[in-house]
Amino acid sequence: LCFKSQQIDLGIKLFHNAKVLFPNILLDIENFNSLISLYNKSEQYDNAIAAFKQALDLGIEPVSTTFDLLMVACRNSQNLESVKEIFGIIIKHKIVPKATALTKILEMTLESDPIRMTKEVRWILNKIDQIGLNNPKSLVTIATKQG
Repeated sequence: LCFKSQQIDLGIKLFHNAKVLFPNILLDIENFNSLISLYNKSEQYDNAIAAFKQALDLGIEPVSTTFDLLMVACRNSQNLESVKEIFGIIIKHKIVPKATALTKILEMTLESDPIRMTKEVRWILNKIDQIGLNNPKSLVTIATKQG
């Protein structure tokens, strides 16, 4: 609601106040995705990444939307190390990222230091291989599911 009405700071404050006022509140990944979106909208990219880590600490499982939101934060902050860390977490949780998120990762890598770029692209391609995205049949299946 706060995101749609452009009351970003209020949304962030409400999220944190809800946790204090209602200590038994059960948060889910959608709550954290909303918070990450609010942080991205207010250009608080480090806080967006921190919110993701907080969700993990609470045992909340990320989804592909979470990964997309985090790639926005990483891309805008040019934080390639966080991309690698988050990508590793996503792979560990067996989440298949959307093609747009993979594109953002590759774009960031290509814009980084040319010497480092080759190593990073190899790392990304290895991770893609681990989740089976190099298989044309799996790509068609994923694209069909993602619409």
